[in-house]
Parts: sequence; C-alpha cells; structure tokens
Amino acid sequence: AAKEAAGSGPQAPGSEAHSPAPKKARLDAPGAVGNGSTPAPAAVRKPVKFAEYASPVTSAKAVKNASELAGMREAHLRDAVALCHFLHWLESH
Repeated sequence: AAKEAAGSGPQAPGSEAHSPAPKKARLDAPGAVGNGSTPAPAAVRKPVKFAEYASPVTSAKAVKNASELAGMREAHLRDAVALCHFLHWLESH
C-alpha cells in the first residue's frame, strides 16, 4: 500500500497526464514527412505555377467614402505639423 501511495502502483483512469515521461522517444529526421520519408530534392520536384489575379476584395477596400477621405486629410495635416515641430526642435538643439 505504501508503494501505491508513492505513485509507483496502478493509476486512476484519466491520470495519464501525470505519468512519467517515456525513456526513449522516436524523433524524425529534419525535413521528414509524416511517414518518415524525406521530401524530394528541389532538382527533382516539378515547379509550381501560381495563378495571379486581382482580388475583388482589394478593389472594394480601395474605394473610400467622403468621411474616410476627410479623415485621411486631417491625419496627413497632423503628421505634417508634427514633422515641422520635430524639425524645428532638431535644428534648435
């Protein structure tokens, strides 16, 4: 009974998370695929062709309404003022 209390006896169901780690673990080679084989070298692989096209989402996001345009103008103006203040500070120090 003393051994079971120390954790070397039978474990309760669901306590597998607290079991000791295995002594040996199998590690796959670097670059190994799930079945243990390695992928083909670049010289053997066929080149992949990608289809490039304009996304309709990008074009829809590019269209700005009047309030977005006004906000951008105000932001650019604030940035310009901040840059002028910084350049003035830089020249005076």
